[in-house]
Amino acid sequence: MKHRTKQLQDMKMPAILGCAGLLALIIFFFVFNSGKNEEEVAKEDKVATLEKKVTYLEDRLYKIEQDLGAARNKIAELDMTLPSITENIEKQLDEFQQEISGTKPKSASASAKPVAAVSEKEPAKPQPAKVAETKKPAVRKTVSKPDRPKAQYHIVKDNETVFGIAQQYGLTVEKLKKMNNLPSDSIFPNQKLRVK
Repeated sequence: MKHRTKQLQDMKMPAILGCAGLLALIIFFFVFNSGKNEEEVAKEDKVATLEKKVTYLEDRLYKIEQDLGAARNKIAELDMTLPSITENIEKQLDEFQQEISGTKPKSASASAKPVAAVSEKEPAKPQPAKVAETKKPAVRKTVSKPDRPKAQYHIVKDNETVFGIAQQYGLTVEKLKKMNNLPSDSIFPNQKLRVK
């Protein structure tokens, strides 16, 4: 029995050393491998943060492009109404100038009230001065303006280009861009472009 006990004791020492070595290798592996994982996790966190920022910026850019398209459409609508507003103002100015110069405007001649005859026995009663008459500007001659052609507009369809639209209406790209205050060749569907 003593012999067998000695054999077991002799075998314990290498087994203990083997287990200790294996345990040391496992600890060594986890210590150095976990450092890499922390670096990789930090990199992945940075990538995820950057991806979120890129997504946010893309959303903002999309919103800005929509707002820009809406603004361009609003400007195009205003450009469409501007000639009629200008024409109205010119008509009113012409009528005002004709009133100042003493000539009757074309539309007023049909609806003018007859002036009552003043008898020689009754002195004429002075008429109260109108407020507008006290602030009359100097009389200017009216110059007839040539009739301007009415503006014509084109609604941009999908896949149309500035070049194609310019060719369609016999314009150069630069002329079309200048007429519509376009800073670049970028146009959007449903955008109104002045072509005449």
